Amino acid sequence: MTKTNMDLSELLAKQDGGDFLRSVAKAVLQLIIEAEVRRLKKEVARVTEERDVLTKGETIFRHWSEDNGRTRPSPGMHPSRDIAAQYPAGR
Repeated sequence: MTKTNMDLSELLAKQDGGDFLRSVAKAVLQLIIEAEVRRLKKEVARVTEERDVLTKGETIFRHWSEDNGRTRPSPGMHPSRDIAAQYPAGR
């Protein structure tokens, strides 16, 4: 049976140990950096989506909050007070 995996000590014996460890460390660090970049890109996409939703909500809220007669009475008009004045409490 052929051995497909070498022990670390065998690899170090075949190559200069420092160069091998440096190359392994570089490869591992590169993988870590790539994983972090992927994570950060996902986070940016999530935050951007949240910002867009909030911006649309703010726009809708502003539109409906303007005093255009759709969401609140004009200044000086208080329907509940007008009705109460027509029907005093003592009647």
